[in-house]
Amino acid sequence: MPNTYRLNSHGMFDRRQDRNMRRVIFLSVEGTKTEVEYFGHINKYKTSLGVESVVEIHVLKRDDTKSSPEQVLDLLDEYMSLRTTSKLKDELQKLELSSYDVDFIQSYLDAKERIPDRQRKRFEATLMKEHLDLLYLKFLSDYQGESDIFGVVIDRDSKSHPRKMIEEVFSDCDNKGYKCFLTNPCIELWLLLHVSDVSEEYKHDMNNLLENPIDKKGHTYVGNLLYEKTNIRKGIQLKAFEKYFLPNIENAIENAAKICTERNNLLDRVGSNLGELFVLLREKPKDSV
Repeated sequence: MPNTYRLNSHGMFDRRQDRNMRRVIFLSVEGTKTEVEYFGHINKYKTSLGVESVVEIHVLKRDDTKSSPEQVLDLLDEYMSLRTTSKLKDELQKLELSSYDVDFIQSYLDAKERIPDRQRKRFEATLMKEHLDLLYLKFLSDYQGESDIFGVVIDRDSKSHPRKMIEEVFSDCDNKGYKCFLTNPCIELWLLLHVSDVSEEYKHDMNNLLENPIDKKGHTYVGNLLYEKTNIRKGIQLKAFEKYFLPNIENAIENAAKICTERNNLLDRVGSNLGELFVLLREKPKDSV
């Protein structure tokens, strides 16, 4: 069978991350830039935000731009399948990697530096051709805390995401024990809440916020409001995070509470329940002193 793994880091993950975490919050997100960078910066500054050093956020990395809520959920399912497999070796048996047997693949994962250079490079070329990041899969299979949490971060985006689709994601998350963090209309609204009391500043503009129309340049209404406040379009550089978002996390949580934070109500109302993520981050994990 062909490689069906979407999990892929393109080498962009820290293999030195602490394997002694008490809790890892694994997130599958829609975007490949803004959300990834925002949560990465949150993780960097976690202790200053009241999060214990033994708690970590890990945004699952993927090899595609598939970003519908269903596909975001599928990626988390893929990770959970890998996590619950007793050994990565069992999963490797499902993969077709030309003439390489499972024992060779396992030896590569265990100590790739012991494999002769020519043989290793040939194997790595095969992995690249198959879009298969075995080292990241191995990292994920090992990287587990004792009281981990799993969640999806999605946009309501009513123009692209039918109500029924979101409701099905809610149901699947509930059945599987996943957290579902929803922002209506989009992640930029959550970012805007850091720098604006939306309930007051835009109280006469809620319909435009909810509809989030796109202008001739392809920019959304909420995206333009965020740009006016922060000069940010896509992605969040560290300096911008430190200036606009890091000092204002509590503002975002409080401002969201003034409009809407209840998950089901967010189907039809402007708001976000991402504040719940910070509650989870600040909870003391098991065996934490």
